[in-house]
Amino acid sequence: MNRFALLALLLALPVTLEAQAGPGDRRPPSRFDEARDSVPVNARSAWVFGVTTFTGGDYQPSGVDAALAFRTSGLPFKAVGIGLRLGSFMQNQAVAIGRSQGYFAAAVANLRRPLVTLATVGSEDNPTYLKLELILEGVASLAANSPMPQGAVSGIIAPLLAISIGSSGVLDQGQSLVFGPAWFVGEKAEWHLQVGLRFQMPRRH
Repeated sequence: MNRFALLALLLALPVTLEAQAGPGDRRPPSRFDEARDSVPVNARSAWVFGVTTFTGGDYQPSGVDAALAFRTSGLPFKAVGIGLRLGSFMQNQAVAIGRSQGYFAAAVANLRRPLVTLATVGSEDNPTYLKLELILEGVASLAANSPMPQGAVSGIIAPLLAISIGSSGVLDQGQSLVFGPAWFVGEKAEWHLQVGLRFQMPRRH
């Protein structure tokens, strides 16, 4: 199915690129090695890219996300993000052949809070963390030729859980599987299940 193949590709690509380096391969230092080893730790901001889809109903919005997130201090939530989602409406019974109808553009804002570290793997000098996070997300969407019962102007409110793999900081480099219920509002209100994959890349300051 097209949308789930896209989710799997986004998750597999960074892992494949990392594996190509090979263990124990240390060349003489160069400016390229310095750039590769200078990924920010406990970053203050990050770019977040991903794909998002929904289940349930005859049609569901499916699209790509791009957002900018900022680390916060002294607040219950550890990061805030704002971004854009672009996509179309996929027919539930026809995802294998990629049939879609209409297009949408949406503004997306979210709040993130790490809940618990599930596991730590790797060396003591460079550990990788498996974490469970809470994400509260709000979406305002404008659609053309929408088949959804919410109409051309709609919104989504979603309390989500994320299973994240990466460094210790909330905005350090990593990947997340995101899922949870999503409340669609507009001319008609209804629930859907939201699923997505997101890749996070810290910004250098």
